[in-house]
Amino acid sequence: MENFDSGIYRLFCPLVRVKGHLFKMHRFKMSNYPRYVYLNPIEGKLVSYKTANKFPHSPNYVMNLNEITELYYMKESKWYFKKNQYYFAIGTKEKTSVFFDDNI
Repeated sequence: MENFDSGIYRLFCPLVRVKGHLFKMHRFKMSNYPRYVYLNPIEGKLVSYKTANKFPHSPNYVMNLNEITELYYMKESKWYFKKNQYYFAIGTKEKTSVFFDDNI
C-alpha cells in the first residue's frame, strides 16, 4: 500500500495547515468566547488558543484528529444560534465542542 505522503494521494489531498479565529460556545450554551484555532493534519492535531498571541506556546486544549468521532455542520436552528452565523460541532468520546463564525 502506498504511503499517503507520496504518489497520487498527495495530488488530490494536499496536507495543509490551517489557522484562524472562531468563536466557541460555552458548554452550557449561555455564552461564547473567541478562540484562535490551529489545524495541523501533518501532526494530526487540532489546537485551540485563547488568543493569537498565545500561539504556539500556550494551547488551551489539544485534540487528536484520530480521536474525533463526529464532525458536522449544524443545520437545525438551536435556541442559542445567532443570526447570520455558521455553527459546527467537533466531538470526541470525552466531549463535543461547538464553534461558529460568520464566514466559514
